[in-house]
Amino acid sequence: MVSVIILFLFLIAFGVQSVFGFEYFKTMGTMYAIYPTYCIMEPNPETEPRYQYLTEIAKNSIDEWNTKLSETTDGNWNMYYQSYAYDQHKDRTTDDYGQCGGFINFTAEPSQDGVLGSASANLEKGFYWINVQTQISNQKITINLGGNWEDRVETIVIEGDIPLNDIRNVLLHEIGHSLGVEHYYCESQVEGCANKSIMYPTVDIMIGKNRVVEQVDIDMVVRIYGEDGFLGWSNPVPELCLISSSGKLC
Repeated sequence: MVSVIILFLFLIAFGVQSVFGFEYFKTMGTMYAIYPTYCIMEPNPETEPRYQYLTEIAKNSIDEWNTKLSETTDGNWNMYYQSYAYDQHKDRTTDDYGQCGGFINFTAEPSQDGVLGSASANLEKGFYWINVQTQISNQKITINLGGNWEDRVETIVIEGDIPLNDIRNVLLHEIGHSLGVEHYYCESQVEGCANKSIMYPTVDIMIGKNRVVEQVDIDMVVRIYGEDGFLGWSNPVPELCLISSSGKLC
């Protein structure tokens, strides 16, 4: 089992206050002002032959957020996507895609540091950039087999493709960032802490586990936008906040 950090580039330093107990979210202070359209940039098929599967995974990940939000409230939660083959975008820039509220980009070069996904916001131009690694190398697991330490330690180096289900898990997480959620946090005393939210800061890979967007994640996005969804202003929470079930602190 390998545990890797899903890095979000806009980590905000907050002091955790006891009023929030063991479980809470942080918000990003950003939100979509209009229905988001995600532009899926397919990777180079010469370096990532699974490009068609990756496109479908990206679409399914967006659909999961869309469907679960729509099932929770009657608000306007429309989320759109368009995909572009590598030859259609390799020589272009984000300025050529003014319709895109979010970009999903796949990097086929092996990840050396264990960071599989990142999301960043260009507030001036009004879009989110999501980048997902599809290959990994130099991820080492050291196992103590007992006996003398020098003789009984085995180091396993993992190289190769990241499984498609893990890529989907990362995408679900990064889309959550683009919707305005930073991370979900809970202390070790909370049973099953890491499994309670797709927005938990780390994810285990190479174990065949399929993650889903949990209801607590959906409820958090609803709290940010209000029950009327995108374009609605019934209860917007654009500030940088710590939010738990008992309230919010900005």
